[in-house]
Amino acid sequence: MTTLPQHATQIDDDRLSKAPYNFVRLPEGVAKASETSNAKAAIDARAIPDRSKANPDTLSGEIHCTLTTASPIYIRAGLTPEQKQSGLESKDMSAFFYVGDDGNPVIPGSSLRGMFRSLVEIISFSKFTTDQTKQLMYRAVGDQTSVGKRYREALMDEIERNTFVPKIRGGYIKALGNDKWAINPAKEIGGATWARIKIDSQINRFSNRTDLYVKTDRASEKNVRHVSIEYSDVQRWSPNPQQGYHPVVLCKSGRMHGKKTEAVVFEKIASKKLRIPDALVNIYREDLSNGPEKIVGPKGVLQDGHPIFFVLDNNAQVQLFWGHTRNFRIPYPLAPSDYIPKSVKESEALDLADAIFGFTKDKGKQYSGRVSFGQATLAPNQTDIYLNNGRDITPKVLSTPKPTCYQHYLTQPAPNAQVIGKTRDGRAKTQIALADYGTSPRKAVLRGTKLFWHKGNVTTKDIQVERYDKSKENVYTKIRPITANKTFSFKIRFTQLKPHELGAIVWLLNIASDENYRLKIGMGKPLGLGAIAIESDVKLTTVKDRYSSVFNQNDWASGAVAKFDSSAYMTAFEKWVLESNGHLSLLHKRLSDHPRIKDLLTMLSWPGPSKTDTRYLEIERLDPNARRGKTNEYKLRPVLGEPQAYLSPTISVVRPKLQERPKNENILTGLVVEKELGATGSFWLVRESAKDENVLIHVNNFISDPSELSVGQKVEFELLNSNGEYLEGINLKVI
Repeated sequence: MTTLPQHATQIDDDRLSKAPYNFVRLPEGVAKASETSNAKAAIDARAIPDRSKANPDTLSGEIHCTLTTASPIYIRAGLTPEQKQSGLESKDMSAFFYVGDDGNPVIPGSSLRGMFRSLVEIISFSKFTTDQTKQLMYRAVGDQTSVGKRYREALMDEIERNTFVPKIRGGYIKALGNDKWAINPAKEIGGATWARIKIDSQINRFSNRTDLYVKTDRASEKNVRHVSIEYSDVQRWSPNPQQGYHPVVLCKSGRMHGKKTEAVVFEKIASKKLRIPDALVNIYREDLSNGPEKIVGPKGVLQDGHPIFFVLDNNAQVQLFWGHTRNFRIPYPLAPSDYIPKSVKESEALDLADAIFGFTKDKGKQYSGRVSFGQATLAPNQTDIYLNNGRDITPKVLSTPKPTCYQHYLTQPAPNAQVIGKTRDGRAKTQIALADYGTSPRKAVLRGTKLFWHKGNVTTKDIQVERYDKSKENVYTKIRPITANKTFSFKIRFTQLKPHELGAIVWLLNIASDENYRLKIGMGKPLGLGAIAIESDVKLTTVKDRYSSVFNQNDWASGAVAKFDSSAYMTAFEKWVLESNGHLSLLHKRLSDHPRIKDLLTMLSWPGPSKTDTRYLEIERLDPNARRGKTNEYKLRPVLGEPQAYLSPTISVVRPKLQERPKNENILTGLVVEKELGATGSFWLVRESAKDENVLIHVNNFISDPSELSVGQKVEFELLNSNGEYLEGINLKVI
């Protein structure tokens, strides 16, 4: 079993972050549904049944579900072709998802399926993947952690203590055609290829890429925030040519509080071209929306003749990066996907989620799922369906997931400040050394599956934007959520599932019905939307009964069996997981003992932690004790703790709670007469005591482990049917 780098459990109060989300840790390995030892071989036929023929070892049926909203929920309606053609965007549509002309809200089956699949992936220790397969970009000018140190080392050489020479050079983008790009480096004037120019009212009037003429000093050391950095400064400038002045292009980098200078780049050396690798061009384009696009347009600096700044590697090649500002963003050495251990991603392995819900893999391998989810329809005779009396709500602007926040997304073995020496006045000198996307994957891994906290009773005030800013109209949206305590009904149909596969679905439904937990669905999860509870009733179907009649009174015959004892299937599922993943059964007697499942149950706990502990951090958080009355909560990169650092619930499901067996006159006793009958060896013959009749029982309908049974043993079971040529039983167990 693989031992993964662990996240610290002890985080100092001043280093503990907060967020509306947290993570369910990665599994140590994948519990494989396929029994083949070669992950690249054809999918093992024993792992997924051939549905073109009957499989007596499998289970079919349907689950009748009643969904109750525990908080407001919202799933957006799609655009009609006419609305899309008229120029409307989905964010302009506030209506809840619906089908038909009546406009009644419906929870689509695809949303339910997605929710269940993601949870099955967690509880069954399925493989973990991410779409973050490319290097992320970062800038850490004033960062006081180890990543800031590395950023400064990438852009500047420290020639002696606190004295730096920038590696940054000025130049111009050169379009080579066919989406190939190069850099024309700028001429060196006075030991520099660019210079700083003070911002004043005149400079503010000029736009980016304005031609100017300047006279500069020679590059020399200047004091900048307690250190010396070698720069060249503009002494005089003019918008028109002047004798002794050098032609430059103004390169503006946007407004910033306290900013005192912009930069100008000296004229280019047209005959020299430094080729930019295609991979760096692609990374730059993907990062445009994170800042450059707002300043230099949708193409960024990828415009022929645009002034830029760049850094060369030791071979004088453009291998680090470039940008429109001196402190440009650079790519991390590795991508988030590099921090998924091989034992966990195993992309070719067939896991339980694949086996149940289906998959499409490379080289044409595909398999459709054996469960289907119907849409959840609103129960009749309910009033006040929508929040805010049915009026549209403009919610607070939610940011997209930010894996660049590595102090949250990566395991952090050393989150606290470490003493590394003393200052000149004798105080302790500390350093914060965090894992980031330059850390060895042997020392850090991704935290795992991201889930959002519940926030209990959510009101319109919790959702509504506090102050409408007209300058942000393009990012605002409108929603019309359904209120809490509204009920929907839907069905889950399953075909030819194995007992432990059905057990996985039932395990989750058992959690969903527990008053201590809620599942989450739909949009607005960071605001507390989407909490739901589900009550369920499982109806097994026998092949014989399913096809023996077409009609059942005025409806289609389903062949559904009325009785279902969930405990046997949940136990089968737990046993399968614990024995399939590195023999976890040797470490944990129950599935809920495993830290991964504890993480999940903590994240699903209702009503959740304090709302003050589950908000986003702010760059400008109002703070009367801070200078300028605001503080940047991200400044020292506080670390997100494990879920248990924010909530310590009583785990009510130490094992999924067993349903009480109803008193039933069909519960009988008997003796095992024969075992392993039939072509598959799956049927056992029991001699019923009272009427001295033989009863066939399939091993899938055993509560007791078949290995614990022997001929002549006394057992208890329920009579399933007595209408055929033989008697059939279920729920067999040793007395």
